[in-house]
Amino acid sequence: MRLQLPGVGCGQQRLSAVRARAQRLATGDWFTSRVSACGLLATAYRRAPTALRTELRNLYRDLTHDETPMVRRAAAANLSKFAEAVEPEYVSKELTAIFHELTQDGESSIWFLVQRASNLLTRTLG
Repeated sequence: MRLQLPGVGCGQQRLSAVRARAQRLATGDWFTSRVSACGLLATAYRRAPTALRTELRNLYRDLTHDETPMVRRAAAANLSKFAEAVEPEYVSKELTAIFHELTQDGESSIWFLVQRASNLLTRTLG
């Protein structure tokens, strides 16, 4: 799957469009947009310039703390995909903390989903 932004040129204009779309999905009023963001942030991260990557990691972290269990479930289900996109140093610094927090979630379905990411995180950390 390829992330394409119709009508968006290069450089700063493209960066602004990616930032705006990711922000709009991840902070939408309806949980469905936030669930969608959980799946799309890994793709956006792979193609994002360095200047935007910190913001995308923060959006993902915020989604893992969402008040709606469906959003946290989607974040847990996509943790492996997001970890594959993120640089190894941020996996160890940020995503392991997210992993630990999700394993402490009161929803058993979230705990189950995040356990699938444990193998990938272990391999990434060496």
